[in-house]
Amino acid sequence: MTWLPSDISDDFTGNDGDALNTLLWGVPYTRFSTTNYGAKIVGNAGRIYLTGVAASGGDTSTVDSLFTISGDFDIQIDFLNLVHLNHVAAGFSLAANLGSGDSFFIKAHYYSGNKFFIRFVAGGTSYDTEPTRTNAYGKFRLSRVGSICSVQYIDGSGSTWSTAVTHSLDTTDATITLEYYDYNSGSEVRCDFDNFTVNSADSIIVPSNQIMLHSSGGVILDGTSLYDIIRDITLNSSGGLILSGNSILEADWIRFVLDNVKITQQDSIYSVTQKVSKFIATLL
Repeated sequence: MTWLPSDISDDFTGNDGDALNTLLWGVPYTRFSTTNYGAKIVGNAGRIYLTGVAASGGDTSTVDSLFTISGDFDIQIDFLNLVHLNHVAAGFSLAANLGSGDSFFIKAHYYSGNKFFIRFVAGGTSYDTEPTRTNAYGKFRLSRVGSICSVQYIDGSGSTWSTAVTHSLDTTDATITLEYYDYNSGSEVRCDFDNFTVNSADSIIVPSNQIMLHSSGGVILDGTSLYDIIRDITLNSSGGLILSGNSILEADWIRFVLDNVKITQQDSIYSVTQKVSKFIATLL
């Protein structure tokens, strides 16, 4: 069974100053040389920020997903509290970067006024659209069906998505990127984001050897599959593993066990359960 879109949807709940969920999102980085950049939890939402960018070339605060999405997909995110200080092209974007080098994204930014900026990159050629924008908050949506990629937005608090802007791109796997770009030097620019939602996805892949805990009591293993092992092994609410009803083992121990169990994509849920149980039994 492939794991569910809800497993990588993220409401960015946490304590102020916490990092973003390290099972879903990579470490923030800057594309050039800005020293004050990052992403963190603020007020149970994510915040991405950037300060002191030199005017020449601009810079970014960038966060990539640790997961990739194969085939058709439909994702969205809320953005709010956008601060750009009327810096040229400064703004927050949601992007899907395809394995071939193609990409598509939408950005809420400033460029001779408040705008959305939509770009599709196909074979090295860019196709841009720049609708007007009224509010410093709203929603972004990216989707793909076959080779047809679509971008939509909501400006403000409405519930009706804009007419989709579409283009045909490559069908390779997509990595999701959250980014703030700023061109001018000056005070901090930032944007908050919330409710990253995977409405649908053909297949969601985590990196090799990445282990995640599933809310139904299973373990997501080895990049592709959800193995529900609740027959003999269950997970408690804090992310520990309960064995035979009395032993609680932490997530790192789960990772050790699963790294040493020979599991293939052909294994049934039952056979996975048995293999994991037998391996644990040899250690006790």
